[in-house]
Amino acid sequence: MWFYKLLDAIPWVRESLPRKLGFMLFIATQVTLVLFMLAKVALNSPLDWGIVLMVASFNLGSWVAGYLGMRLFLQPVEATAGVLRAYLERRPVDVLPVHGHDIVGQLMRDADYIGKRQELDSTQVLRAVDEDLLTGLYSRRAGKRRLLEDVARSDRGQMRLHFAFISLHGLTDLGRQHGNDRIDDLLRHVAALLRVNSRRSDWVARWSEHLFAIGFCDNGKIDETIARLHGVLEKSPYEIVPGKLAAPIAAIGVAEHAAGVDMQVFYDQARAAMKTAEQGLASREAQQRIHIVRLERPLDAEMKALMAAR
Repeated sequence: MWFYKLLDAIPWVRESLPRKLGFMLFIATQVTLVLFMLAKVALNSPLDWGIVLMVASFNLGSWVAGYLGMRLFLQPVEATAGVLRAYLERRPVDVLPVHGHDIVGQLMRDADYIGKRQELDSTQVLRAVDEDLLTGLYSRRAGKRRLLEDVARSDRGQMRLHFAFISLHGLTDLGRQHGNDRIDDLLRHVAALLRVNSRRSDWVARWSEHLFAIGFCDNGKIDETIARLHGVLEKSPYEIVPGKLAAPIAAIGVAEHAAGVDMQVFYDQARAAMKTAEQGLASREAQQRIHIVRLERPLDAEMKALMAAR
């Protein structure tokens, strides 16, 4: 950064990247000539102006070739800057190539992804929808509202409620290698698996980037259901790129509601169950990545006093 700041301090090149590039390359290609002339002066050796002219010609040619080559090489960076500016100014956006694997390719891929996600997120905020636009599941907002309703039904004894958090792991490295667009496709794949493998009375929400939530209503076989769902997630790979299959590692924490349990306590217990399940991420046994807690109905104050007296 210091070298860029140094160039930016020169008024003639401050407003133009091509001028900065040309000035830098000119200085770099003339260093050998300057060093040659300084060595001759230091050794009191007469200068051969023919050799000086020849070296200067070679350096000038190297400068022109290097400048043209660098301008061609930096075209993707200039195109990326134009696309980002177009997203900010709400103008039509050019399509960027997203198949590069070096840092320039990653820059183009990430800029394309950030722009698309910004549009998607802006649309979701403006519409305040109850549906997650990426997966088609409930949004977090809708999931919280549904959870409040189901907890109220469970308190009244109208239903049995289990609430599960499903955290997905191993996606960050895949995004770094293949681009975040491919991770979005994988998340859609996971959402479809959750939707297909849930009953119509259940509900599924995308809670955050790689976190999903499910409300199980009147499920009398929650252990078998969670084990089956966990197996489906980890054993149903998605073709992340042609010829390469990938599946997330899933940690599932479940809390069973009991009448009278405070909503916040119930929610916190489900989060704690997920954290416990995540402790088994390094294990080869899938059961180590599943944790289910069953809450008990709290005692009222009078009952607590009687028990304390005994």
